[in-house]
Amino acid sequence: MPVAVSIEFPRADVDALFRQMDRQSRLLGKSLVHSLNAAAMYLGRSLGASTKMAPKTRKIQELKISKSKRAGVKSWGVTGWFGRPRTYQTRILNTSKGEDYVKTRLGMIRRRGLAKKTMVSMAKKVGGIGSAGAAHMSFGAQDLARIASQHGSSQRGGGEQDPWIRMENTLNYATDALKGGEMDISTAMGRAARGMEKSINAQLRRKFGLD
Repeated sequence: MPVAVSIEFPRADVDALFRQMDRQSRLLGKSLVHSLNAAAMYLGRSLGASTKMAPKTRKIQELKISKSKRAGVKSWGVTGWFGRPRTYQTRILNTSKGEDYVKTRLGMIRRRGLAKKTMVSMAKKVGGIGSAGAAHMSFGAQDLARIASQHGSSQRGGGEQDPWIRMENTLNYATDALKGGEMDISTAMGRAARGMEKSINAQLRRKFGLD
């Protein structure tokens, strides 16, 4: 089951994003639904930018006391997210083949980037963007996109007069991948507002032949 996590955005950033929705509707003649979709897309992209990539490998450590009685066999602990659903755990591998073998068997994070791609998937679904271009992806990239699509979802409702959008990420380790610093999750709403403002300004310049 996904863990419910509440993220509180600064009120000023929320107001800033709503102002850009209003600007798009008034100055570009877009419907409220269209402006809400655009705002949600920018927020989804900002959330994706706030999600860091996992390292290429899990933590690997040779255990001081071997779990095996066989001569030449060493025990290795590999710590990270495993299984379906993913849980944070340490798995033990007994082998005489060395650390490189352990890295290949258990250490490699084959779905690296899934948390970031799931955030971006929410934004794409808001904009009605499907899996265009999937035929040109590698098998691994297609697998990653498929799983991200399963965990990143969006719902709409309210009609033309009172539209709403709900974006949901059910990946149970998503919050562990959130960055700090300038790209911290708490700044996502403000960055979405600035991105939307920049886009609206560019559209206005083109509309009035200023570019």
